Amino acid sequence: MFLFAEVGHENIVAALLDFRSNLLNWILLIGLLIWAIKKYLPSFIAQRQQSINNELELAIKTRKEAELALAGQKEKIEKAEQEAEQIVLEAKQAAARMSEDLKQQTETDIAELRKKFEMAAHNEKQAAILEMRSIVAKAAIKLTEENLRSNLTENNKTKIAHEFMGELSKIGSSSMNDESVNSRNDHDHQKVANA
Repeated sequence: MFLFAEVGHENIVAALLDFRSNLLNWILLIGLLIWAIKKYLPSFIAQRQQSINNELELAIKTRKEAELALAGQKEKIEKAEQEAEQIVLEAKQAAARMSEDLKQQTETDIAELRKKFEMAAHNEKQAAILEMRSIVAKAAIKLTEENLRSNLTENNKTKIAHEFMGELSKIGSSSMNDESVNSRNDHDHQKVANA
């Protein structure tokens, strides 16, 4: 082939037929290729192999890191789900407790209000009774005064006064007896204390 560059067009057929020069060119070309391959190809292959190995190691390392990160994320997700379930459970329990507490508090408040209403009604009833008694007593006194004025004579007045004085003397003598008994008891206590 290189021979074609040296030879003109007319000798192409002769050059092609010249087997010796073609063979020599082919041998030189193959030898040159073998020498270039032996010289440059091993270092190129070694560099390429090193580059591929580095990329594989990096890919393996990245994959392991990604798997670890994925496992960590899965673990965090599981923990978060468990915590969420725990929070929901605690919230339900707290809501149930609050509901029960509220129910009990409401029942207690209702009972206290009922008791207050009953006490207020009782107090109002007692106040009304007292007021009625007072009104009845005043009316009775007024009626009695009017009745006594109309029915009371001088004889009746004297008789009532004597009965009243008799009652007073009975009350006075019983209170004096009580005082004398009390003074005797005090005197006896002093004797015992002095002894």
